[in-house]
Parts: sequence; structure tokens; C-alpha cells
Amino acid sequence: MARAARDVALDEGLSGVTVASVARRAGVSVGLVQHYFSSKGALMQRVFVDLLADVDSRVATIVEQGEEEAASIREMAALGLAELLPLDAARIRECQVRREFHALAAGDEGIAAVARDSDRAFRERLAGVVRNAQRCGEAAPDVEPQRVAQQLWVTVVGIGATMLLDPSLSGTELLRDAVTSAFPHPCGRQRAVM
Repeated sequence: MARAARDVALDEGLSGVTVASVARRAGVSVGLVQHYFSSKGALMQRVFVDLLADVDSRVATIVEQGEEEAASIREMAALGLAELLPLDAARIRECQVRREFHALAAGDEGIAAVARDSDRAFRERLAGVVRNAQRCGEAAPDVEPQRVAQQLWVTVVGIGATMLLDPSLSGTELLRDAVTSAFPHPCGRQRAVM
């Protein structure tokens, strides 16, 4: 049912997510949906959590593949952060729905908490990436990992929001510039291997 709710949100937007539409999509009764989700708010929170988990999963896959291929942190960060950008039809729709959720969060504390927790967790992971980059020499040793993570986060979120309004914006180039500023040096481990 949660997958059906997520699919309705992606296909129809948040206004299309109702107990009845989710029941139809899942092929179950309205009563069964109500059994698992006590309110529309609970249903919407689950849709948001699942949408964010999909992005996290794609980013984790990029990191795993990058580590297997001995990619630089700069490369992995650029590819991972690009998952938040509206670069193809699926990600455009995903970004639109995330924006809808952020607008909804202004008046819904449950949705706002999901957004805050997810954003905070992503920034924490980014700070860990910066610390790893400091260890291998890609990031300067004197930068503050939390600050760099916050800068990368607000940059990618801003690029994504702007690209939804102006698809001609060269978002991947702007993101690459930001990532290169955060990780300006080559990886010392790669140099040692060569």
C-alpha cells in the first residue's frame, strides 16, 4: 500500500493522494488502507519517507559502485548529489513532489519533522564525506566538515528548485563547480596507487 501511495503521489501529485485513490491503486479496500494508516497525515508521512528513502538508496548505490571502482570522493559526491536534481522525467516528477511536501511542511508538523530529519541525516552523511576527503587529501584539512556539508546541501537544493522553474539552467555544471570547490585536490590514495 505504501508503494501504491507513493506511485499515486508521483503520478498525480499530493492532491491526488486520498485513501480511495491509494486503495484503487493497491487493489485493496478503503477499509484496509484505513487499517494501516490511521489518518491521511500518517499516509502522507509514509509517502514522504518512502520517497526520500528511494533517493537515499540510489545515492548509496552510487557510493558502493564508486568505492568498488576506486572513484574519487569528488566524483562520487557529484554523482550522488545529482540524484537530487531534476535531470530526467522520473527525477523531475520526484523533485516536484518533494517541493510539494516542503510546501505542505509549512503547515504540517509531521511532514516538517520528516523533512528536517531527512535533511539533517543527509547533511550528516555529507559531513562524513568531507571528513573522508580530508583524510585522503581531496578536501583541505582546515575546512569545517559541517559547514561544507551545509553549503553543498543548500546549493543542490537551490539548484534543484531553480531547475524546476527554468530547465535551461545548467544544474549539473553548477553542482560540479560546488563539489570541485569542496573537494579541490586529487585523492592522495589514488596518487599512491599510480
